[in-house]
Parts: sequence; structure tokens; C-alpha cells
Amino acid sequence: MGEQPLPALSEKELEILASLAQHRVLDARQVCAVHLPDSNRRWTRKLLVRLKRAGLADYVESARAPRRLWYVTERGARLAHRAGALEVEPKVLAAELAAGPLQAHTLAVNDAAICFLRCARERGDDFGPLAWRHEVFHPLSRGRGRRRRALIADAVFTYLRIEEGGTAIEQRFLELDRATLSVDRLAAELARYAELYRARETKAREPMWRGLYPVFPPVHCVLAGAPRRAC
Repeated sequence: MGEQPLPALSEKELEILASLAQHRVLDARQVCAVHLPDSNRRWTRKLLVRLKRAGLADYVESARAPRRLWYVTERGARLAHRAGALEVEPKVLAAELAAGPLQAHTLAVNDAAICFLRCARERGDDFGPLAWRHEVFHPLSRGRGRRRRALIADAVFTYLRIEEGGTAIEQRFLELDRATLSVDRLAAELARYAELYRARETKAREPMWRGLYPVFPPVHCVLAGAPRRAC
């Protein structure tokens, strides 16, 4: 038997599906903040359950707190891509990874992005549900295999600031630590962004980041996972 036809979704359900696909794992509170800020969380859960019943999304129970962590299925990712909600079909997060030790870091990155999203709404700027990308690869050299060095930013934000004279596009690197790194280790991670800034193409001597960004994005370092006094 062939696969069942992909179901028709409302615009809001498709937006939620695209967010689950791009942002790997979200809880209902985050989905509500991103997509339904004027609705209660009960309605958000209802939409998520509808996506699950259609085989487009699923959840795992968090071991840290009594909440469901939602992620997209392969079928859901395929639908979001075919509907034009995503430029490329994303890599799907397996259930064991959604429940794994990295989920707390992913949720924290999404929380940081939601702070920008709320600020953009208050200011009338544009920072939408797909305005941040996780674990963005940046080469530091052109070697191959083990010789190739790279920096992987926890996230890259693209923020559109609305001004009288037009729209200014601002991008930011996000480096997030959940109180897992020593001060020395964290400083070393941040120093790699300076290394990226200095990295040059061998022949053209152009900065290697120039093909990705018109100007080098500033770095935001977010500390989470511990009381403020510990930060």
C-alpha cells in the first residue's frame, strides 16, 4: 500500500509545522509565544494534537519537567517543504534525540529567539517564526577531512528593523551556554568568532564569511541554565 495523501492544513497549522521542522523541538509554551500570542495554551495544544493525529508531528515527555516536547515527523517535514513553508526539506529529529541531553540547549536557544520575536512585535519590526537557524556551519579553512576547521554557531538571527527610510537587515550570531562550560572554555568558544572574522580565502584574500553576510554579525552570548547570581 502507498503512503496516504498529505492532508490539507490551515495556514496557522502549516506555520507551526514549519517551526517544528526548523527549530527541532518546541514545547507548547514556545509554540504559543511564537504563533498564538493572543490565544491560550489550550488552543495551542489542540492544534499540536491535530498535527500528531495526522502523523505530521509527535512529542516526547520531558524528563526534566512534566511537559511535552514537540518535533516534526518525516511526513510533516515533507508536507511543509512541498507547501512552500520551508525552502529546503529539513533533517528530521528522531524521538531519542528529541528526548536526549541536547534538547535543553535547543529549547534555551529557542527561548532566546522568542525574546527577540517579542521585542520585534513591540517595536513593529520583523523577526518571524523562521528568522533564526540552528547550528550554522562556518568554515575556518579550506582543508578536507580532519584538516578542515570550522565554527558552528549555536544560531544565527536575521532581524529586519523597520525605519522611516526603509528596512535595515541585521544579523547576529548566538552563542549560548547553560552553565556547562568553565569561564576559560567559554572565552575560547567566543574567541573562535574572532578567528572566523580573520579567516581569508587563499587566493582572493577575501574574508571567508563575506559570501554569507554583507557585514560580520555581532555575537550575542546568552547565559542560561543557572540562577542569575551564578552567571
